[in-house]
Amino acid sequence: MSRVVDDQEQIIIALKLLIDKYSPEYKTSGNDYMKKYIEKSAVSVIKMEIEYITGKERKAKGD
Repeated sequence: MSRVVDDQEQIIIALKLLIDKYSPEYKTSGNDYMKKYIEKSAVSVIKMEIEYITGKERKAKGD
């Protein structure tokens, strides 16, 4: 299930986590950029809730 996040505080938390993970060296400029565009409502965050995951199991050699 997925939905658009409307709560501005949740949007800020999500964007800060993305900045921390993918661009920690640009934390200050990333935060400034984020604040600028959140105020203009130019940012959308979609929350996805994973209901189940499937996959294959890799067997060890010799089994």
